[in-house]
Amino acid sequence: MSNANKIKQVLTGWYRQLDVPLLLLLCTITYSSLLVKFAGLVLAFVLRPDFRFKAGKGRLPLFYPAMIVIGLIYCLTHYNTLTQNYTLAALLSMLFWMVSFLTAHQLMLSVERSGSARAANTITFFLLLNAAVSLAAIGAIMLETHTINPFMYAGMNYHYHVSTGDHILGIFRDVSTTNSCIMLLGFVFFFFRGKYGYSILSLLIVLITTSNINNILLLVLCAGMLLFARTRLTRTLVFCFLSMILFFLVKVTPNNLRYTLEKFHATALIGDLPTENSELGIQHADEEAENNTTAARYDSELARENNIFREITIKEALYREKKKMEDISADSEFIRQQQASFRHNLVFSEKIYGDSLRSCTDNPSLQHKPGKWIAFDQTARYWTQNFSHFLIGAGPGNFSSKVAFKASGFGIFGNYPSRYQRITPTFKDNHLKVLTYFFIQPPDKHSVMNTPFSVYNQLAGEYGLAGLLAFVFLYVGYFLRRYSRLSYGKLLIPVVLLMLATDYWFEQLSVVVIFELLLFIDMKKNETDSSTVKKFAPSHDA
Repeated sequence: MSNANKIKQVLTGWYRQLDVPLLLLLCTITYSSLLVKFAGLVLAFVLRPDFRFKAGKGRLPLFYPAMIVIGLIYCLTHYNTLTQNYTLAALLSMLFWMVSFLTAHQLMLSVERSGSARAANTITFFLLLNAAVSLAAIGAIMLETHTINPFMYAGMNYHYHVSTGDHILGIFRDVSTTNSCIMLLGFVFFFFRGKYGYSILSLLIVLITTSNINNILLLVLCAGMLLFARTRLTRTLVFCFLSMILFFLVKVTPNNLRYTLEKFHATALIGDLPTENSELGIQHADEEAENNTTAARYDSELARENNIFREITIKEALYREKKKMEDISADSEFIRQQQASFRHNLVFSEKIYGDSLRSCTDNPSLQHKPGKWIAFDQTARYWTQNFSHFLIGAGPGNFSSKVAFKASGFGIFGNYPSRYQRITPTFKDNHLKVLTYFFIQPPDKHSVMNTPFSVYNQLAGEYGLAGLLAFVFLYVGYFLRRYSRLSYGKLLIPVVLLMLATDYWFEQLSVVVIFELLLFIDMKKNETDSSTVKKFAPSHDA
């Protein structure tokens, strides 16, 4: 048999094991572009034109329809606020819930028609494809920097260094956190299905994306896996995972670890961490000296300007930025991009908040807390201000959501038609102020811990008690009522509940999509499997 025929035979075998419509849906719905997401969902219904949702029979979570109903109730009870701009924002918010529901229907349809085994093969192929793209990205960075460890590479004006993981976007082309969260789910999925090689690969992708939040979650997750491990093999594997994580954090990405420890005030642990001069971060001495000088000057100037910013006006800060730009050499593209972003944030801040923005909270005890902590405090205070806020919130797109930020014109979640841009007073005085405040500071302040993004802020702030109850009983409750039919899903549920605190994952249409597919597969497999799956015990099926 010729090589061409062998390749054809292998590809045919793969094709027969995959659910192609499901694979196409996963590749499109998790992509960063909204246009691609919507087009992928339309294609899914063209390939599988089935609108028999059977939601009332417990087939799907009723959470999504409930959120649409709550949003409509708010609009009807606050009809006097329905301007053209708000109507568009509210409809866009409800559209995201509708798309989430339709996507969940297609995921369940794939599992029902193709079976759990074929759906599992498809998600496996999808995750491996993403791992290959991620490894190709880190490989390209190694070639560009001429070093085996770009996480400690101080050249190119610190273009990579601690930000290397931000460039590992996978096939999602979204922020690297999306890649990290999805591969973290894959890590658990593969481990409990006995695919230990794939599990290690998923773990590696999580580590190279250098998400500090997910690194902490990884350690907690492994501790939980170790607690429930019942065999010597699984305990040994978990110890190996922990060793791999700790080695990577201490030896490969010590600067990221140093940053995390500083944020948690664990400075006593920093002293023995490697620096850029270690063998893993080796580079030419003259290049290192030149780039360290340039980067240090940039960092100090930027930091000093932000300190001055609290005493001078934004216009003066902008003038300093303009003068600094004139002094930057033409080959410092990375610094130019940083400066352009910083200047954009200053202009936006001046437009919304006038000539100064000295703080993002009026609570003295929170002045030096992370932005996310401040945002949770703002949500709690707004939520308890009056009965209307408590019961039904500020309304879709009015307080804390991807739609609210998108409609503000800040640009962090893509473009929005300028004629329809809007900012409500509650949004302006709370979560928009938090994001703006930290984003007019140096880049190291632009971390997940300083953004107000969180599903819980969105539910409590925009949908009130009604939204929170819908989430608890109609979403979390949907899976808990099927708890006895879950294996790895028992661990994924708390993991995702923690992830939901870090971003607007329902509106992102990526992490939650993968989570729901994995849970549907788990439920279907254990529903039809004649053997009992032991609690937290890995299986070895395909």
